[in-house]
Amino acid sequence: MVISYTGSGEVLDIVRRLGRTEDVKFSPSYRQFAVAGFSENKVVLFDISITSTSSGKKLELLRANEIFSPSFNLPHGLDFIDDRSLIVANRNGMACILRLPDLADGVSYHEIVPSATIADQDLIHSPGSVSVTRSAEDLYEILMCDNFGHTITRHILNADRGFSVEESGLLLHKHLDIPDGICVSSDRKWVGVSNHNRHCVAMYFNDGSLDVSADPRGLLRGVYYPHGVRFTADGKFVLVADAGAPFVRIYKSHDGSWRGIHYPVSSYRVMSDETFLQGRRNPQEGGPKGIDIHESAHVAVTTSELQPLAFFDLPEMLSPTAGRGHCYEQQSELALTCELDLADQAATHMRQAEAGAKQAEARAKQAETRAKQAELRAGKAETRVAVHTKKAEGQMAAMKRSRSWRITAPLRWASSCIIRSSRS
Repeated sequence: MVISYTGSGEVLDIVRRLGRTEDVKFSPSYRQFAVAGFSENKVVLFDISITSTSSGKKLELLRANEIFSPSFNLPHGLDFIDDRSLIVANRNGMACILRLPDLADGVSYHEIVPSATIADQDLIHSPGSVSVTRSAEDLYEILMCDNFGHTITRHILNADRGFSVEESGLLLHKHLDIPDGICVSSDRKWVGVSNHNRHCVAMYFNDGSLDVSADPRGLLRGVYYPHGVRFTADGKFVLVADAGAPFVRIYKSHDGSWRGIHYPVSSYRVMSDETFLQGRRNPQEGGPKGIDIHESAHVAVTTSELQPLAFFDLPEMLSPTAGRGHCYEQQSELALTCELDLADQAATHMRQAEAGAKQAEARAKQAETRAKQAELRAGKAETRVAVHTKKAEGQMAAMKRSRSWRITAPLRWASSCIIRSSRS
């Protein structure tokens, strides 16, 4: 069930002006949530109130604060370190930590210089989604997707030292092809990574042995282009925003283990086909991007460009009856279109790979031909030098045997004597 929301005209205007959005995240206290305004180079903080009434849940957006920063360059991922600190990962820049201002009533505008950054160019090339977990009293573990580096990096921040970076390194790489979303389960046993180009979510068992050679222990299949990913608090469900469909994919584990292959138990519709198709400029777009869960109010939120904010009743999303939408989707014309587009794109990638291999082979043959031609030219040049040398040696020998050479020998001797005496 969609939960409608209210707010002042000014606040709702901020929602309408979000533009292309990416990730969304509730604060630890659940009093606020932040949205990454990718195309507008901003982050928007909303104050939120959720109450339960006899007619259902009532949701109000109390305040909206637009945050700008000189460090923003296509903000993609974000997460709260605490209620007053936010990390923002910029697709064309670095990850920055912002100290958040007090929210004014209504709407307000703030420009903030970051208090710290994560900008290791040897590790991070295109920061994307990010996940924060507290590892000790003043230490926070940051896991960050490097979209086009196809890696997950790990960073330890020290809050007591102004969020200085205590440690950085590569964490995951194997099998990843554009990691586009990340989440750590509340018990920290599992790390879910949306694997965009492989159309799945990779589930890594976080037993302390993770490194770049680690294989995922499980895969969540049945999703076109996974983006935002979230565990429920009990770790038994995973919600995946499918950017290639108008659905959030729901996965279930009865015991909290995500080993093996899992398929959705349901596909929960979060937008109409019409809205989805309006935003579907290519097979990878149109559906929901960001997703998060308000655990205390049992509400889920999604973001997308044409539907900037949408809220849903979490128990309904997770209920067995939600699976009916999945059955319908599998038989729908839209599902067939998405599957055909996916197959076409896979075939295109295969053709591009084959063409690239043929071009590489042709370049290798051309290089081999040029090398042989150069070797042949070098051999001919060597032969010419040898012929000229032998000819010159023959001419010199003939000259020394000639009568004129013998007759002029005394003159050459006298000339050399004169030269030696003049030098002395």
